[in-house]
Amino acid sequence: MRSDMFKSFLIFLTITGFAVPCLAQSFKCSPNPPVNLGSFSKLDQQPGTYAIDTGGVVTMSGNMKTVAQPSAGAYQCQRVSQGGPGFYITTTPVCTVTTSGCAATGSISMTLGTSSSSFDMSLNAIVNIPYGVNLNIPASCSQGTYTGTCPVNALLVNGNALPGLSPITFTFTVVPYLVISETASLNFGLLGSTTSASTVKVSSAGVRSGTATLLSSSPAAHAAEFHVSGMPNMSFSVSLPASVTLKNAGGATLTVDDLTISTGTLTGLSTGSTGETDFSLGGTLNVPPNAPGGTYSGEYMVTVSY
Repeated sequence: MRSDMFKSFLIFLTITGFAVPCLAQSFKCSPNPPVNLGSFSKLDQQPGTYAIDTGGVVTMSGNMKTVAQPSAGAYQCQRVSQGGPGFYITTTPVCTVTTSGCAATGSISMTLGTSSSSFDMSLNAIVNIPYGVNLNIPASCSQGTYTGTCPVNALLVNGNALPGLSPITFTFTVVPYLVISETASLNFGLLGSTTSASTVKVSSAGVRSGTATLLSSSPAAHAAEFHVSGMPNMSFSVSLPASVTLKNAGGATLTVDDLTISTGTLTGLSTGSTGETDFSLGGTLNVPPNAPGGTYSGEYMVTVSY
């Protein structure tokens, strides 16, 4: 009789595990809202600086002027995983403009921090870190709308880098300087002196009237005319003096007041689709009794601004 013998073998398998580090994202950060530098005008071929701080206060240099009001931004961070250390901002490297035509550079102004002064919050909680932007605008920066980015670096309190930080973005618009030029001066024409006070009015349409003795002259009385040029379809306003003093060669004076322009209003004017527009200006000349004869002239300031 034959019997089969079965031998069983017990096999021990040893599996060696490898630890793979996993850098889970504990915070998610991005600009919300992003900073808006608005728009500003600058003279061609002149450099300048433009900055908005964390409170929205703007400072400028280099013949620059704000056109549209900017607003500061906030860097919003949210804890997306339970537990773990807090974080702090370590550096904000140089900002660069990513749109061609304006090689501006700058930096971010925001609260940085240290390992002992960090941001920390519970799961899903949010912290907003205000920030502003400082820009150096080169002379070659021409009109247009530009965007840029600023990297942000941060560390966890344990010393590890905080991954997944979105860069801070910003936008700004450079518009041409608003320029005004006088193409015709205000002229009240020739008039005769009287023994009583009188007035001569030249309307913005160039029509002369008044209680003074109006005489024919060449050139005839006419309104002042002005030409304005700037960014197309931009709103602007006009500023006029309350009065103007005229003098003759002997030092006698006359006063012009009630200056008015052809638009009927000093605000909400438009440069139009071409970026250019015109308006005329009139006023009232006040003549005292027995005013000395002579040619009277004077200067006054008319300013325009976006």
